[in-house]
This record gives sequence, C-alpha cells and structure tokens, in this order.
Amino acid sequence: MTGLDSLLVSVSTAYDAGLLNRHDVERVQNIIKSIEKRGLDELITVSYAFICYYNDVVAGLNTKQFVPSYGLREVVSLYPNTLLPKFLYGQLSNVFDSTGKLLENHSKSSLDLILGVLALVKLSRP
Repeated sequence: MTGLDSLLVSVSTAYDAGLLNRHDVERVQNIIKSIEKRGLDELITVSYAFICYYNDVVAGLNTKQFVPSYGLREVVSLYPNTLLPKFLYGQLSNVFDSTGKLLENHSKSSLDLILGVLALVKLSRP
C-alpha cells in the first residue's frame, strides 16, 4: 500500500466517522486516478504537495500564520477568498481563519486529524 492509498483509507475512515466531508474523499480519489493515468512523475508531484501541506501547517503553528507554499498550491486549490486549501478545509478552518491566522482557541482534535492524515504521505515518500 502506498502513502496515497493509506491517505485514501484514512480520509475515508475519517469521513465514515463524520470528521471529514465527502469532498475530501473525492479529492483524494481524483488525485489517485490522475496519478494512475500520468505515472510516477505525478505521484512525486502530489506526494511533494502533501509534504508541503504538512510542513505549511507546522510552520503556521510556529509563526501563528498559515501560508500555503507553491508546492501545495501547485496541486491543491485554495478555498475561494481564503488562504486555506480546499482539501481538509473543514478541519483546517478550525485551526486557522480565512486569512491564515492561527485561531486563539484552535481545535486540537482538528489539528491532530490534519497532521495525522498528511503524515501518511510524508512518511512514505516515493
């Protein structure tokens, strides 16, 4: 099982538990289909984007400001009128506001879920 397969299982499980919405599951499914069509180069690009996403969240915690990196924005689109990615937006918006500022009373469970999901790809680089 690849990191992206683990990501899909994790996202699907979180959806079944009511923690994520169906759009997040569909986004991962579409990413995997795209990789199957385009091959290893696409896998490397997507894996890099999710590693950037993980690193962007951690950096945002340290600086109290989430700033999406180029590597993330290359694969994951941003939610309209925000600095937050569409993927995992529902959870990320419990941690950072639409301008990327760390919420004073951010949800630790949302943060754990985000980092846990993204760590699956981070830990299994292609």
